[in-house]
Amino acid sequence: MDFASDKISFLKFPYRSSPLLRRLDRDACLEQFLGFPHLRGINFCEILFLCFASDPKIEPMQSPLVDIYRDDLREVLGRGGKTYRAMSLALDKYGEGVLDAPDEKVKVWSDLHIGHANIIRYCHRPFRSAEEMDAALWTNWQLGVEQGETLVCVGDIWFGGASVPRPVPKGHQKILVLGNHDLTKGGNVRVTEFDQVKAVLTSLGDPPLVFTHLPLPNVPPGIVNVHGHTHEKIASPESPHINVSVEQLEYRPIVLSRLRKLARAILAGIAPDGDTTLKRVQQIEQ
Repeated sequence: MDFASDKISFLKFPYRSSPLLRRLDRDACLEQFLGFPHLRGINFCEILFLCFASDPKIEPMQSPLVDIYRDDLREVLGRGGKTYRAMSLALDKYGEGVLDAPDEKVKVWSDLHIGHANIIRYCHRPFRSAEEMDAALWTNWQLGVEQGETLVCVGDIWFGGASVPRPVPKGHQKILVLGNHDLTKGGNVRVTEFDQVKAVLTSLGDPPLVFTHLPLPNVPPGIVNVHGHTHEKIASPESPHINVSVEQLEYRPIVLSRLRKLARAILAGIAPDGDTTLKRVQQIEQ
């Protein structure tokens, strides 16, 4: 069995079959249950990526991150709430994907909440109406993403039954990481203009990143979680989380290479404090 096949076996066996194994340290799981001591020290996100690259026929629900995410959400949200039901449906139907575009060609943001008038009051957005907010976000989308780039929207693009105010900007790849407001009750995506729709997205690099709409309560070691959902709230500087809600980014998409710098600083224990993600990034760049 070659090295990639070993990783595929690791991907398939423990995480789908046993919630107990999902709670174990990844290295201990590999050594004790699979007998692959040569995989110790291999980056968890690299294992995921190589599994997908080795066998594209692997089903999304075979990924450990999908089950880990589901378990964590169940603990935090409980089974009965609308948010858990929406995210569980997203995980079941859309699974996980891999982002393979260069960081310099990827823009990221989250939680536009197009058509949601009350979000202005809830999150202190600097707009007088939903119409003004929608127009500003649409303009920033059109001007902020260039031809041939990739835009990753980390969930909650539209809100409820809001209608699409104008055609989605074209000329670039669009990836939606599903949020709790992005699916209908029947599990269909409200906005169909995205080229790829996933519940979880992984990106190799230094360090690896995992994109989820809700922040992961338990981030695998050596990885930083890029998320939305929490809007104007920001985690502590040492937390392995980066909030890309539009409130954190002055309502404009941000290039992924800048977020990756912040992620490195977080894992190195030198990430600056700041009341928004953008301000933290700017402090690193000074």
